[in-house]
Amino acid sequence: MFSNTAYEALYQLIGLGLHAKFIEVITGETFFKGLVLIIFGAIFFLSK
Repeated sequence: MFSNTAYEALYQLIGLGLHAKFIEVITGETFFKGLVLIIFGAIFFLSK
């Protein structure tokens, strides 16, 4: 079986919390709008 020290358990708990928040941000509408804006902005400035 697995045995974790207190530090490993704490890091796993923090990692799971950050992962959940990261997924929530990425799937949000604001992130998508920002990503589309950055892509179109890059295309606009890189095309001549």
